[in-house]
Amino acid sequence: MEVPDSGVSVRTFSEEFTGCEVNFQVLKLKESFLVWIGSDRSFKNLAVAMKTRFDSLPMGTKLLGDVSDTSSISLAQRLSAKCGCQCFVSLNVQDTSLHPLIEEYLSKAIANEPHKFYF
Repeated sequence: MEVPDSGVSVRTFSEEFTGCEVNFQVLKLKESFLVWIGSDRSFKNLAVAMKTRFDSLPMGTKLLGDVSDTSSISLAQRLSAKCGCQCFVSLNVQDTSLHPLIEEYLSKAIANEPHKFYF
């Protein structure tokens, strides 16, 4: 779905990792994107990361959810570093052993089709 003349679009897709279906929803924005990742329909956390002139590692913070769970922040920082833009991440997959597989899959998807994530 794309909103005419705004460049904003929503993309939804799924992938299976070791028998667990993981859903992705990407909200493409100008110079940023939001990716929701979940194995259920929850939206329990949200983090944002962006590059600054002060450090090579993008600055990240938790906007919603348990601050002791840093998985969304870490993923947002790594995606922001790769893409060079502001990145919002909501990672709602309880099985943390899937997180590296999810990140690898998402990184490849972004590298193959960056125009579907940000512009």
